[in-house]
Parts: sequence; C-alpha cells; structure tokens
Amino acid sequence: MIPIILAIIITFFGVFPLFISLISKCFLIKIFNKNNVIVFGKKGTGKDLLFQYVINARHQKHFSNIKFNKNTQNICLKDLELSNNTYDNFISNNVYLEEKKEQFEGKDFYISDIGIMLPSQYDTKLYKSYPSFPIFYALSRHLYNSNVHCNTQNLNRVWKALREQADSYIKCIGVDSPFFLSLFGFLRINFIIYDKYESAEKSLLPLPYGFMNKFLNANAKQYYATNGDIKKCYVLINKKSIHYNTRAFHEVVFGFKFKKNSKYIFESLKTFFQKVAYRLRDFWDRFTSLFKRK
Repeated sequence: MIPIILAIIITFFGVFPLFISLISKCFLIKIFNKNNVIVFGKKGTGKDLLFQYVINARHQKHFSNIKFNKNTQNICLKDLELSNNTYDNFISNNVYLEEKKEQFEGKDFYISDIGIMLPSQYDTKLYKSYPSFPIFYALSRHLYNSNVHCNTQNLNRVWKALREQADSYIKCIGVDSPFFLSLFGFLRINFIIYDKYESAEKSLLPLPYGFMNKFLNANAKQYYATNGDIKKCYVLINKKSIHYNTRAFHEVVFGFKFKKNSKYIFESLKTFFQKVAYRLRDFWDRFTSLFKRK
C-alpha cells in the first residue's frame, strides 16, 4: 500500500508538473522562434528568468544587453538602428542603401529592462534619438531573419512605437518552488501569454472551457474571439542553469559588480526562514481547520 501511495505522490507532484512544463516549453519556444515578444511583470516575477529559460532551450547565439550564457554577445540599442533611413524615407519612397551587419544574420536580440531605456513618457525625445529603431523592430525578420524580444516592469512604460508592434506579450506572474520541486533544485516560472496588446494591457485571465457544457464553451469561444488567445502556463528551470547576473544594472550604475557580504547573507537567511515559518504556519492553520467543528 505504501509503495502505491508514494508512486501516486511522485507522479502528481513530480512527473505531472514536468509534463505540463514540457508542453508549455514547446508552445513558448514556438512563440519566440516566430515573433517579437514583450515580457512584462512586477519586480521579481521572473522576466529575466524567462529569458534565461528560453535562451537555454533554444541553444542559439544571440545578442543582449546583459550576459545570459556563453552564447551571449553584447549589444546596445544604438546598434539596432538603420543609420540612413527613417519613416520619412519609407513614406516618400526614398530609401537609402544600408551596410548590412552580417553578424546579426539569424540571431535574436534580448533587451532587458527596456522600459528604462525607451520609456513611453519620452516619446518625442526617443523619435529624435532612435528615429529608425521602430523600423528595425518591425522589419527584423526581413532584414536579418531575427526577432527582437524585450522585457519591462510595466507594459505601458515601453515606447508606444514598439509595444504596439509586438506580436506576442507575456505577463510573468511569479516564481515559486513547491517543496517537492525544490528538492530537485527546480524553480517554477508562472506566466500568461497574449497575442493581442489590448488584452495584455488589461491583464485578462484565460476563460476555461466547460466540460460537456455547451453554454460555457460558447462563452469561452466568444471570449477568445474578442480578446485573442490567452494561455496560462508554467515552465520549470533548474537553478544550476541560471547564469545571468540578477543585479546587472548595479555594475552599469556604480561601475562594479555587487558582492555579497556577511550582512547580506544574514538578511537573506532571515528572509528565507521567515518565509518557511509563514508557510508552515499557513499549512498548520489549514490542517487544524479540517478538524474544527462548524
């Protein structure tokens, strides 16, 4: 009896999450292979972590403003410009020839925290500083058979010329590590995928289909016809495969990498044990509530 119970527990808490993660992985990689993607979400919800997962899964050389692994080549926004052409050139059908950067061919671009570098409130200044970047963004597949992906804390903070041209939007909603997964060093990245900007802006949730319920199915079909595809997913990433610097902008602003000291380690341990205590207390409250009389 005990072996059967253990098999059920391992299947439910181990194999099943891994199976769901593999399905989500296939769908996620397909999106990054085909589309320009904007990933958004609050601090600490897994935006760069999702980039790390995708980069690891694709095994391709790429460009980024922060280093994710050995295949990362450094890039800055000024490199993603068409030096001789702006929208005026395309409107007037007077396009000048550009020198192609052969090193870009077939490689994707991952830009972290683009809301800082291309903030929507500086719209006028951005058109002067980066007049052709939106054109590069829109024509990246034509020019270099590549895609441009970026992430930000808030979707509305991104320059309008970019955010409304993206093909897919992904909202990261948190990173957790359930007990069984944490034993094997896995983190779970939770996110929602949208194919319409308006739905992503409103952070709409997916509407489930009703099992053998025609009314609920009809509502769901109408909902997705109006709002586009909305899918809630998660993927599992092993901590050993995380290589990016979680505080990369520390070096950009202060000129040196952040180094952990004894005070930082103490505070981190303190926070960790506080979270553990909270989870244990919450579990105990739920467990004891089962035996309380109504």
